[in-house]
Amino acid sequence: MKIIFFYTLLLCNALLYSLSAQNITDKVNKDSIKIGEPLTLTIQVIATADDYPIFQKVDSAIGNFELLDFSKVDLLDKKNQKTTYEKTYTFTSFEEGKQVLPALYVVTNQETLYTNTYPIHVAKVVIDSTAAIKDIKPIEEVESSISDYIVEILLASFVIIGAIAGVYFYKKYQQQWRNARIKDSYTNKLKISKFQQAIDTLHQLEKDKLWTRDQSKLHYTILVDTLKQYLQLTTPVNAMECTTYELSRQLENTSISDVSIHQLKNVLETADLVKFAKQDFPYHQHESILSSGIQFLNTHRYLYDNLNKK
Repeated sequence: MKIIFFYTLLLCNALLYSLSAQNITDKVNKDSIKIGEPLTLTIQVIATADDYPIFQKVDSAIGNFELLDFSKVDLLDKKNQKTTYEKTYTFTSFEEGKQVLPALYVVTNQETLYTNTYPIHVAKVVIDSTAAIKDIKPIEEVESSISDYIVEILLASFVIIGAIAGVYFYKKYQQQWRNARIKDSYTNKLKISKFQQAIDTLHQLEKDKLWTRDQSKLHYTILVDTLKQYLQLTTPVNAMECTTYELSRQLENTSISDVSIHQLKNVLETADLVKFAKQDFPYHQHESILSSGIQFLNTHRYLYDNLNKK
């Protein structure tokens, strides 16, 4: 009875397939599988460009076959205003013996097309019970060397070096930024009110005593810039571009006395030793040099007064 049903199903499917054979083709990748082994059914449908075929949706199983997977509909080629569409289904079966993969349908605007039914032999997996059971192999210890970790060591080294460099440059530029802010707070005063602000700048230096905070270089930079900017404003000398020697020589052609030039030269030479030779002096000498700078400005206030009279 089962055999009669089997062949009746095949005959009905052949009749249905013959009606649509011109527009649908299908094939399976094998006619026999083992229990649980995948079986692929590929369906191709030829339809017009405006007729998109709808392939049968298989939820989980069809007949004695379970659906494992299915593909999206692929567009293969276009010829004579017709397009070939393709879709694959992957099935398996857990029923031993001769099974039939039922026909699937595809719906188009013009007709409903059917695939072939396929007789599939499903064989059970034979387990050799006579084979000896092998013991689990012991855990093998794998010898390792430093070369096995060379990449990790290099990465760790780069991270450590990068961190050290980052901290170094952060502290370095943070100090430079602080120094620039301190310097700007002094130089901006000089731009605002000329002579009085120059005096105020030096008195502020006297109050701050930067040399007591390991900032002697910054102290003398502000002191020298203040004096040179005042001389550049009040004399024909381009003081900001001059070295100590050049400035001393050019000031000899102005109304500034030799005593004052010598006093200024002493201030500038001390500043050069601190800034470029990194030499340091006792606190009382820093105070004495700063007092000489203040005295120089007070002595030559007339230069600024004469400038205003012009």
